[in-house]
Parts: sequence; C-alpha cells; structure tokens
Amino acid sequence: MSREKTILICNNDLHVVRAIEYRFRKASYHVLAAQTVDNAWRSIETHSVDAVVTDVRLSNSCGLDFVEQFRATPGHESTPVILLTDKGFEIPWNEVCERLGVITIVPKPFSPRELLSLVDDIVHFGTAPARDAFLRTTFRSRKRTSPI
Repeated sequence: MSREKTILICNNDLHVVRAIEYRFRKASYHVLAAQTVDNAWRSIETHSVDAVVTDVRLSNSCGLDFVEQFRATPGHESTPVILLTDKGFEIPWNEVCERLGVITIVPKPFSPRELLSLVDDIVHFGTAPARDAFLRTTFRSRKRTSPI
C-alpha cells in the first residue's frame, strides 16, 4: 500500500489556502498549509512533500525566490512545483518554467477541483500538462472520471 501523498500549499490569502486545502484533504492528501515562506520552510524541514503549490506573490517575499531556494535544497530538485499567479501579472512563463523547473503556472481565478486533477496526474501518474494548459480551454473542458 502506498503512503498518503503530501502537498505543500504556500499562499498568503487564507481563503485560497482553505479552498485548496479542503479539496485536497477530501481527496485523501496530507496537506501542509503555509501563509508565509517561513512557515513553508518549517513544514519542508519536518515533512517530505510530493508537490508544492505556491503563489508568485507572497507577503514579504516572492514565490519565485522561494521556488529557487526550494530547488537548491537537496532532495527537492525534482519535486513538482505549480505556481499560482494573478491574471495580468506579467512574468516570462517559459523562462520561469525552464529556469525553476515549474510544471505549470495557473492564473487566478482557478478551480480547486482542476488544480487537484492536475496534481493527481502529476504525483500519481507522472504526467504533466503542457505548460500553458490552464490557459487553454481544452484543459478546462477535459472530462474527468474522478467523483471529486
């Protein structure tokens, strides 16, 4: 029997954290929720994580800096990372994905259910979407067989 998958959510918006946390716990994930980078590091130091979902904009920090430091930490070079960003917040998507090894960048608003589907595909099946999957309507309309 495989162990429960652990996801770290780092976002300074408590409503976003709770929405993601609820959806993932309902799907039997162990969820580590952090509203600050310091809290995220405390979680990483004490738990093994299977995936990270973090915002580009964090209070008193930058999500890109966090991901860069996370990647430089031994054992986290290949942990899947998904970035959340505000629509209209311009970042060089391809460059960020390549440089930091980010799976995809998800613009807000987003569906926690679709985020769960994306993470499920990555951590359970090892499949990753095209980097701009959340920007394309084909991913949003993809039918899921999961009851969640």
